[in-house]
Amino acid sequence: MKVTPNSNVSSTDKNCIALITDIPAPADFEATAVSLLNLAWDTVSSLSHHVERSELEAWDECGEVTDEYWAAAQKPLGNAQALIQQGVEFLLKARIAEVSPFLLLDRAVREWPKESATRDTKYTEFRTVDAQDLVRLFNTVRPTPLDTAFVQRIEEQRKTRNTFIHSVDKSLKHDPQTLWRTILDVSHHLIGPAKWIGLRRAYLESTPASIAFSTDEVFIELAWECSELLEMLKPAEQELYLGILPKARRYICYRCALECREVGIQPEMAQLQPNDPTSTNVYCFMCGHTQAVDRVPCASAGCKGNVIEAHDGVCLTCFSDQPPKD
Repeated sequence: MKVTPNSNVSSTDKNCIALITDIPAPADFEATAVSLLNLAWDTVSSLSHHVERSELEAWDECGEVTDEYWAAAQKPLGNAQALIQQGVEFLLKARIAEVSPFLLLDRAVREWPKESATRDTKYTEFRTVDAQDLVRLFNTVRPTPLDTAFVQRIEEQRKTRNTFIHSVDKSLKHDPQTLWRTILDVSHHLIGPAKWIGLRRAYLESTPASIAFSTDEVFIELAWECSELLEMLKPAEQELYLGILPKARRYICYRCALECREVGIQPEMAQLQPNDPTSTNVYCFMCGHTQAVDRVPCASAGCKGNVIEAHDGVCLTCFSDQPPKD
């Protein structure tokens, strides 16, 4: 920024003070990444919904139509793959920017934008590190390097994206479940353990449709997606990506069931916390809430449950109302 000369300003004050402006924060990079990953997740979710609503797999006994459907879906799935890779790059930038956003600037100082030493220059005017160098930069400046196996996976992801974007490879097949697993894996390593469902819920609540109309559909969609994940993921993956104990019993989440009552869904997404016979709380990985419970036998005939929602008195095993407390 230049100071306008006048007789009352010292020679030091007349000097130009040039700044790099609009410097992105780590949260800015992460927000963009989460949006990109959600857009990719949306693609898989939408395509899977079409299969379910058409009951395709039920009436397509020989599987020919199902194969044709997923063949036709390769383009949108490829686009989802590209979005995932962009999300990975922004997350790597977010974690590097936590050390310093200036580490992302590329090129020698002499190659910086002209007049950057004499005028304010936006951060976006500077060239930043190439995507292929982000992992190396991350492992150089972060206290804990990325897991080697994860690095190999995202490198394969990057090559697959480049093949889809820059060439035509008819043998390249995008699998919807693999894309969901990739997003979960990326979120686990670059955002945090068992964070994705919370990020997904927040994204659905902030979509244009939710803002313009209501968030009534959010829990219904999330319940469907979580059910799909529980069927798709192996027990170890359920614990790693969703934060649930695969061998522990799951109970109906009272809050989620109320949100989904119009479609008659009672999501079994809650577990005792901690998982022992005396626990008086359940935690739902879908809505992220902890609910107080009473440990008394259910009064409904045939139900062996003993986890009762404490406020309204509803059994979280069979969802029947319980007699009023004495």
